[in-house]
Amino acid sequence: MAGCPELPGAFSGEDMRYTYSNGDKVSIVGVHYLCRKFTGALSPQAEELSALRWFPPDALPADITPPDRRSLDALIQFLQHDPQ
Repeated sequence: MAGCPELPGAFSGEDMRYTYSNGDKVSIVGVHYLCRKFTGALSPQAEELSALRWFPPDALPADITPPDRRSLDALIQFLQHDPQ
């Protein structure tokens, strides 16, 4: 069905564990949905982050945490092999 979100990946496990610079430890379960058409505005939750932005896959920020980098790299590979 056109326009429906796709599920290109779900991630968990040892390499999705991370310790932030403040000492907080997390075990991330990352689920990525791919939405090809987006309308509306991004709305950051002030207690979680200060800003949201769109980035092309080949221009992602360098300071992405390792667990997020792993799942984003997998998403980029999915897009590179996706016929759409």
